[in-house]
Amino acid sequence: QPAEDEAARIVAAARKEAAALLSDAELRKAELVTEIADKEDDLAELDSQLEDVRMDIAGEEDRLECLRQRADGVARDVAELRPIAADVRGWEAAGKAERGAILDRICAKCDGLRGRVEQVVDGIRGAVGRAEMAIADLARKLGPRSARMTTRALKRDLAALEKDMSPRLYGYSCNNGNYV
Repeated sequence: QPAEDEAARIVAAARKEAAALLSDAELRKAELVTEIADKEDDLAELDSQLEDVRMDIAGEEDRLECLRQRADGVARDVAELRPIAADVRGWEAAGKAERGAILDRICAKCDGLRGRVEQVVDGIRGAVGRAEMAIADLARKLGPRSARMTTRALKRDLAALEKDMSPRLYGYSCNNGNYV
């Protein structure tokens, strides 16, 4: 009987120690699960920040391309305006008979420029209409969301609007190298 009592006491102590070890292991497991969840949240936030940086880089690349295109457009515009300026200078030195022909040439060149300006104005009107529709769509889409999702969606929509509303001067638009 004393051996059985001793064995029961040893088994009970072992069970108690095993239960304590199991409890400690479960607590550590819960801590690790919480730590992993926190790290996953941090990783998701870093992914979001990386995507934001990528969007910023893409926006800056688009802006740089627009500037390059606009510089080319300005060079073309200057080339088109030089003959008009030469005609104006020639008009001052010309006689009455030549002035009529010079004015006709200036008018023809200005009509061509006016047509291009009208195209730009029409393009701006269209872009404004598309922007208004995009804003209305965005207002409908912005239901209850997380702040991060809303920020990401706003940045994406803003990038699309900026691309659509890029400067369109003298018939040139910055549409990834395509003139519109």
